[in-house]
Amino acid sequence: MNALASDELIALIERKLAEHGVSKVIPADKVLAEAYRRMHRQAVIQAEIDKLVGDLNADEIGVPTGLRQCIEKAIAADPTQSWDELLRGIVDERAEEREP
Repeated sequence: MNALASDELIALIERKLAEHGVSKVIPADKVLAEAYRRMHRQAVIQAEIDKLVGDLNADEIGVPTGLRQCIEKAIAADPTQSWDELLRGIVDERAEEREP
């Protein structure tokens, strides 16, 4: 098998599966219905996210003064933290401050 190229190996596997009557599995109707509902919800949520992101103008989002220094100070205090985790924390804090 190691001597076969990838496409040859795939063809061999597919041939052997067909010889043994193996075919694609389609789940039961109940499972299909649950999967459809889940995927539908995901599609609706993603459409809303896309709309919200489209409405945000990146130029209007103010970046805090001293952002780099804030992250450098936090990493110096605890080097196990990653810069993006710290940045997320700063974004979350500012979002909470804006909430009524």
